[in-house]
Amino acid sequence: MELAIKELEEKARAAGAASKKLAFLPTDVKNRALLNVAEALIGKQD
Repeated sequence: MELAIKELEEKARAAGAASKKLAFLPTDVKNRALLNVAEALIGKQD
């Protein structure tokens, strides 16, 4: 269980860092990034 918590914390930190980088990008670039994430999530559904 502790490993799962550490993995979740690492992912949260990475997401926070990514959001700070994305904040300064143009809207079209951010929209494209969101679409790519959405497509990846949909592709992982089973």
